[in-house]
Amino acid sequence: MHVRTTKPRVKKPARTVRIPANSREREWAWLQAHPEALDPYVGQWVALEGEAVVGHGRDAAEAANQARRRGISVPYVFFVEKRNTEALTIGL
Repeated sequence: MHVRTTKPRVKKPARTVRIPANSREREWAWLQAHPEALDPYVGQWVALEGEAVVGHGRDAAEAANQARRRGISVPYVFFVEKRNTEALTIGL
């Protein structure tokens, strides 16, 4: 009787997902810790890089252009709404 043996098939490891350096985790952490820092910008668009406001204005393009003039190629731009200090915010 002849038994044929083969190497077991090995699955390739799952693809590693790398978080890019510009993932904005630093900005999110800062925003969560210091929401009051955006109070002067309520009703405006803001460009944030790290822990610094690098642009702001009436529209997103104005905020982004200010950031780009400071050398930020892909600015994190968002609209600042009035904070509701009486509400509880739960992040997922």
